[in-house]
Amino acid sequence: MKLLLSKDFFDNNKTRVMRTMFPSELADLYDTIVDGHDKYDRNLTVGEVRELYRVNNPTATRAKRELLAEILDDISAYAPMGEDVAQDVLTKLWQQEVGRRIADMGLAMMEGTPEKIHEIKELIEKSENGFVPDDDIEPITTSVEELLEYEANENCWEFNIPTLAKAVRGGKGGEFMIGFARPEIGKTAFYVSLAMAPNGFCAQGANVHIITNEEPAKRTMLRAVMAYTGYSKEQIYMNRSHASEKFTEIAPNITMLDNVDASIEWLNKYCANKKPDILIIDQLDKLNVSGTFARTDEKLREIYLKFREICKRHDVFGIGISQASADAENKTNVTYAMMENSKTGKAAEADLIIGIGKSDITDNNDSRRYLTISKNKLTGFHGNIVCNLETATSRYTA
Repeated sequence: MKLLLSKDFFDNNKTRVMRTMFPSELADLYDTIVDGHDKYDRNLTVGEVRELYRVNNPTATRAKRELLAEILDDISAYAPMGEDVAQDVLTKLWQQEVGRRIADMGLAMMEGTPEKIHEIKELIEKSENGFVPDDDIEPITTSVEELLEYEANENCWEFNIPTLAKAVRGGKGGEFMIGFARPEIGKTAFYVSLAMAPNGFCAQGANVHIITNEEPAKRTMLRAVMAYTGYSKEQIYMNRSHASEKFTEIAPNITMLDNVDASIEWLNKYCANKKPDILIIDQLDKLNVSGTFARTDEKLREIYLKFREICKRHDVFGIGISQASADAENKTNVTYAMMENSKTGKAAEADLIIGIGKSDITDNNDSRRYLTISKNKLTGFHGNIVCNLETATSRYTA
């Protein structure tokens, strides 16, 4: 655990280490270390981890805080093990994790999920070959030109809200964005507008897939028609043939599914088969995931971690839609600390986080929305962006 405080060791081994490898008290400590590296991008001290745990877990019991203090005192007192020994330990821990996963999937099969047999076979084959998560990863290019081209973000799917695009041009395959807000603020309109409004993802040629497990997909698809045509629902009723003809132009680029039983495992296979360019999940928190979790935030962290892995594995730009907590009510500055059920676990996995806020009734402009970028690994911009929501057409505009 002490070696994980080193930024270099953490970066080189984070694909090998999972919170499920640790007992619950160490798993909480691991979450804090991950959050610290994500925020500060440098080596951490034991004292810093102690303070980060305290501020990130204000409701922790006194007994739990005292236990973590004892663990940190022990870590501080012990000399770090050699990296060669640490690598062997990580390999053994991963093999134990494989055994636990096989047991969990075996139970899932007994409960009526027969497709788990394929995942069990794959895990067994990999463990027989001495597999650990990064053993079969090809090294990236050393071409300076290719690296500069990637960093320039030239091949990204661009955001079509001008004020947002100025701060963050867009996203590309392998990147993961979270959009969140309070109910009835405009979450669905936000992703529908990005995909379907003028100059949106679909107009750029992207193959956009949307999985809904909250609002009925047919209702969301109608909003997509509204965003693309610029017609309100009433205008579509009055001009059905014209709206239908116009929407036919873009329909091949949009796929929408209702799947209240969607799981991380199903989503991984779906991406392998359908190969979307952009994948939007509304609501990401409601995906099912294998494993046993003591708390909601543990389950959510696993969902978001696995979804990020899917984005990278299948070269997909992933957008997860989530709820904001009551702390965001009537706020114009909606940061990731206001995400429901997880202040840091979900946020740690994202490249870009956008909170959508709306002022209280004293704001005479009811259509005004505030996009708060509180995490941004893509361009580094942090702050608020003002835009407008045209509710009649589900379009966000500058």
